[in-house]
Amino acid sequence: MRTPDLFPETKRKFPRLVRAHMVDAGDGMPGYPYGAEFECKRCGWKSGWLCFKRASDIRRGAPCKSCNRKKKMDESHG
Repeated sequence: MRTPDLFPETKRKFPRLVRAHMVDAGDGMPGYPYGAEFECKRCGWKSGWLCFKRASDIRRGAPCKSCNRKKKMDESHG
């Protein structure tokens, strides 16, 4: 459950991104020591293998290209 907004009159500067969560991780390629594959729990989108320089980038998750594209289109038409 999200915390209630203490200042409802203020607006968010950026829309919230839908992030895909890691389903597999391992070694990356030269120059990128970490690699991972992501899957979106909302739409089922799979990223394929992505490489990162920091493990914290993997824990943060990857933006879901499918869900965020839909959100962007909905906002532009609304």
